[in-house]
Amino acid sequence: MMRHVERPLATGMLLLALLASSVPAPAQQFDSPGPRQASRLLQPPQSVSAIHKVDELVPIAAHTYVFTLQTNWGPMRAYGYDALVLLLRELYAIQSLEHTSKTEAYGKALGKAATAPIRAVENLASDPGGTITGIPRGIGAMFSRIGDSLGGGSGDGVVGTVTGSAAKKREIAVRYNVSPYSANKVLQDRIAELARAEALGGLTMSAASIAMPGGIGMVFSATRTSQNLRALLRDRTPAELREINYETLRNLGVPVEDARDFLANTAYDPLRQTVLVQSLAVLGGARQLESYVRLADVADDADEAFLYQRIAQMMAGYVAQGKQIDNVGVIHHLPVALSTERDALLFVPVDELLWTPASAQTAAAFDRIVDPLQPRRKELYIAGYASASMKRELAARGWTLHENTRGKLYDIM
Repeated sequence: MMRHVERPLATGMLLLALLASSVPAPAQQFDSPGPRQASRLLQPPQSVSAIHKVDELVPIAAHTYVFTLQTNWGPMRAYGYDALVLLLRELYAIQSLEHTSKTEAYGKALGKAATAPIRAVENLASDPGGTITGIPRGIGAMFSRIGDSLGGGSGDGVVGTVTGSAAKKREIAVRYNVSPYSANKVLQDRIAELARAEALGGLTMSAASIAMPGGIGMVFSATRTSQNLRALLRDRTPAELREINYETLRNLGVPVEDARDFLANTAYDPLRQTVLVQSLAVLGGARQLESYVRLADVADDADEAFLYQRIAQMMAGYVAQGKQIDNVGVIHHLPVALSTERDALLFVPVDELLWTPASAQTAAAFDRIVDPLQPRRKELYIAGYASASMKRELAARGWTLHENTRGKLYDIM
């Protein structure tokens, strides 16, 4: 997933700096927002391999790491650790696909496919729109909307739905543990070639022939939840997924217009949409879920859609641990869940929560939003870690912090 860093460094540092009505933070020692070292953040197979190397200096934007990679297919960027994992999956899938393309059986099958009727193969050559070049916003956009408030359907993408070739491409993508709707053009081109060889050339693949490189297994997710979702993405067309998601939203009490508007939001590809909706389904009888769907519908790029998807996953993970959420309200653009025991729950998938002048404003805003609810407890769940200063400040404000929730509350999808 290619990313640009310039805009998140500009918008991400807002983090509620627009809260003109907030009380200025007293003079104190803030954390350094300077670049981190990739070698300290990542496991060795994530930092460097035969096909990639992550630049050692990693800027932080909106409490999120911005990774720059040098790859065999050109420089790429990943906005956040979760995005890096998805990108690494794609890179290793490309490597494996290219290895397969060098086999004799593949060459024969591709040659056979070349003689197939053009009508049968035309759907295999669709263009997903090129590599990702959109400017990420994600958490910075959500926080800036909170600040503004306090201060004053997706296309089918690369996979068509008409012929069997579309199903073959979905099956191959899921087989290699990547999204069928990835905008990585290199990946999609390799998938299209293999789909031709398999669908039209009779090529069969053994499990051993698609094994990922040794030592990289830790970047992959294989929980039952993610496996079930991937099976759904493999077996259903985008149109069928929309219908399933529509019925799910309606069963959750989301009004027709809100459900249709959300499902028509082109910031969400079918994977993002399906993971978000099916995560909300786990919340069962929670009230006001329509408010979260309306909030998620404000996403206007893939990065912000990814943010709302992961928040929904984190809420589902909370419930999967045997706890219950009574309702999910949205106050000043901030999703606030209340447990059945009236604990206020905030879920924020950031990498490293730092105590900065901007986050001092953020903490003040969180209190202004949550305290009027008179919760029994205030709990904040984050994907990564918080600095010692941030932990101290949150504790002083009565917050209980839960760190490192990746793999505990949600899978990276």
